Amino acid sequence: MPDDAKPPALPIQDDQARPGFWGRCKRILDFIDNRFHFFVSLPVVTLIGSLLASHFQYLSANQDEVDTAAKAQLTAAEITFADVAVKFAKAITLQQYIYFDYRDAIQNETDGEEHALETKDARAVFPQYDELRINLRENVDLLARNVERDLDWHSDRERDAANATVGVDPVSRIALGYYNFQC
Repeated sequence: MPDDAKPPALPIQDDQARPGFWGRCKRILDFIDNRFHFFVSLPVVTLIGSLLASHFQYLSANQDEVDTAAKAQLTAAEITFADVAVKFAKAITLQQYIYFDYRDAIQNETDGEEHALETKDARAVFPQYDELRINLRENVDLLARNVERDLDWHSDRERDAANATVGVDPVSRIALGYYNFQC
């Protein structure tokens, strides 16, 4: 091969000869990506990190709100239960005192005697019992509504407060009267 002879030229491929519009755009974007890769990816990483941090902060704040609401509901339920239980327990206890005092007076045949211990005790307890009984009869609907609001509604997972209908209660006074329930 002579020195001035040139090797045969390789055939030129179409994409190397004249790149089209998209080819030029790709080369420019590859150049920018290679030169500024750190600066381009930094905002993306920051954005993703910020989104994740915001999401976890939202979850934490939401969980705090749920915990606060649950504590308030539990406190209200405890107060309502204690209030109703104490009122009914007092009435039942006074009722038992009266019953057993009169029963003992009748068994001892001292029920007609004014100064007999059993008779005096039963007569002393009766005004307290009568006042408490009247108070319970006057406020039983309010107590039942408080129990429904603070205990029943919060323990019913199927209840949707947004779609609740007023007056639809399976254990209402009207429903109990319909079934001839006597307490």
